[in-house]
Amino acid sequence: MYYQERFGAGPAFPNFGDPLDHALPTALMARYRTQDIAAAVEAFSRELGSATDKSEILSSWIADIDSQDARALAYIIAGSYVRFLIETMFEGDSHKFLKLYRLGDYGSALGISANETWDRCLETLPTRQ
Repeated sequence: MYYQERFGAGPAFPNFGDPLDHALPTALMARYRTQDIAAAVEAFSRELGSATDKSEILSSWIADIDSQDARALAYIIAGSYVRFLIETMFEGDSHKFLKLYRLGDYGSALGISANETWDRCLETLPTRQ
């Protein structure tokens, strides 16, 4: 999603051209049935925080073929997470991100675990529209 938003020729599933900054709060509020973005982010943080491997939750949502909403939200969150990794953790160096993507070794790439990067990413989620 990150690269689709940056370099894609046209709008595509799941945000259909809606910028990630807007799509993420909208999708979280829909999932947690609230108009309060702070409450939606808190609910998502609680759900994600309860997992031993935070990426497992998104994987289960993507695999839920019967719920397009869950899959769309998982892809939007994943796109936002990738953007966070590239722009914040790797300071715009997409080559470092691609190395992490290929090897999956967060410790070597960033000096912290995958779950710790998720925690840092969660801290950056918007709490206001």
